Amino acid sequence: MRVLFAVCTTICVVAVYSSNDAASKIAKGKEKPKQLNEECAQENGFNLKAMYHEIATHKHFVATQPIRCFVFCMYKKIGLMNEDTSLTQKFYDTEGAHKCTHISGNDECDTAYKIMECVTKHEIWFKVDY
Repeated sequence: MRVLFAVCTTICVVAVYSSNDAASKIAKGKEKPKQLNEECAQENGFNLKAMYHEIATHKHFVATQPIRCFVFCMYKKIGLMNEDTSLTQKFYDTEGAHKCTHISGNDECDTAYKIMECVTKHEIWFKVDY
């Protein structure tokens, strides 16, 4: 269930805004995460609606390669991971993140997914700027 929550959290990334206009902040906050979710889903042949349906119907999902690659894509886009799976300074600067810096997987997608599992287990929250 924690991994399910982690994937949903990755999909629903919380934004921090720099605009002075409150209405603009709210609009950007809703659109940018949605845009990133859609981009990463499309890049990885991942159907967000199908995943939401699976979660709603069965309360679980299988961590397929497209889901793992979706997480890798999101981590890159929000600035937590580089293309070579090295972690960024933003990752290292987050309190508690050191608990998850030693993890590696079979490929870049597996590595990102395993790091996400660790981040979820230790309840580490990242500040994300768009």
